[in-house]
Amino acid sequence: MMTYSKSARTFGPLLCLFSLALSLSLTGCGADSATPLDASVDENPEATAAEKKPEAKPQEVKPAETPKVTEQTQSIRPLEELTNAIEVALTDSASTSLSDRNRDSVARVASLRRQINLGIEAATDLINHYPDDQEAVANAWRARLTLLYRGAREELDGFAEQLDEAAAEVAASPHQEAAEYGSGLAFGVQHLHSGKPVHEVVAELTRHTKTFPNGKSSARLFLAYAKELVEKNQKADASSVCQVALWQLHDHPELVHIRRYIDQMEKGEIRRVATRKRDIIQKIIENQVAQIKNSLPLQIDELTILFEIEAEYRLVIYKYSVALDLTEFRSEQRKIEEEVSRKARSTAVSKEMLDKGIRLKYMYFGKDGTPYHNFIVQKL
Repeated sequence: MMTYSKSARTFGPLLCLFSLALSLSLTGCGADSATPLDASVDENPEATAAEKKPEAKPQEVKPAETPKVTEQTQSIRPLEELTNAIEVALTDSASTSLSDRNRDSVARVASLRRQINLGIEAATDLINHYPDDQEAVANAWRARLTLLYRGAREELDGFAEQLDEAAAEVAASPHQEAAEYGSGLAFGVQHLHSGKPVHEVVAELTRHTKTFPNGKSSARLFLAYAKELVEKNQKADASSVCQVALWQLHDHPELVHIRRYIDQMEKGEIRRVATRKRDIIQKIIENQVAQIKNSLPLQIDELTILFEIEAEYRLVIYKYSVALDLTEFRSEQRKIEEEVSRKARSTAVSKEMLDKGIRLKYMYFGKDGTPYHNFIVQKL
């Protein structure tokens, strides 16, 4: 079994994604059809017997050969091949999403669309052909929704509609964790940064929360919307949204983040990005976060997903979900912290951030959202 410390070597605040080449070999088959020979004999009915030439023996006509029909059925790709194709699509599309939008934008969009479509095709094939492997199907659903969300966020034609359809489809399946995830992504595309009236967005947030009362996305969506309102200088509305979240979510484990945000607003610690434009160091933080945020959630390795990144004053917060139970994580916790801290202090870009007094906070959660551990790396 792979240890977490081994997988932790891939961690770092800036994600280096390697594009993999995916080649598909397509084979086709066909059959040649034979054409029957038609024989005709021209006879003159008035010819005398003397004039008649001996009758030619009728030429034996062979029955026409029936064209061979080759049944062309599309072969089902092995599970491992489909899984690999999905991982390649996730990695490649994340890398393309981080690339410069203004540089050769036509080629960039075409490449991104192709990468996303290849991943969606593989995920759909896995869902349809391997229904007995519940874990693989659940992962395929999550990957399919993630890819559709990336296309929608990039405003590629058709992906927002496909995301809505996929969210509705998975909602009718047994995979309710993926259903919650899809509903949350669809909400983000439809309502965050949409300019819709606050009461309409809150009504949709409430609907999502009631549909998935124990889901971990509800608190995050309330918080994301509250932060959006703060950026619009609507702090009173942001505070009201947070209060609705407290009322609707009751004892939800992630309410601690909303309570902390309320406290920060009351203390005046939350500042709009617009008020920090002249702060060069803070601008570095915002740029680093913006580069990564659009590609989230991001699969780091087979054990780890970076699902959120936040920018606070002089602080970047990375939130990871790990596919380990708490006991397994605790056994590797010290090694993880040492390895991540070492890489943060040795990687050029993160080292520059630390040298400018920017702190890096790493937070780890279980698959169910249970907080596991967090620590801060700062300049020694």
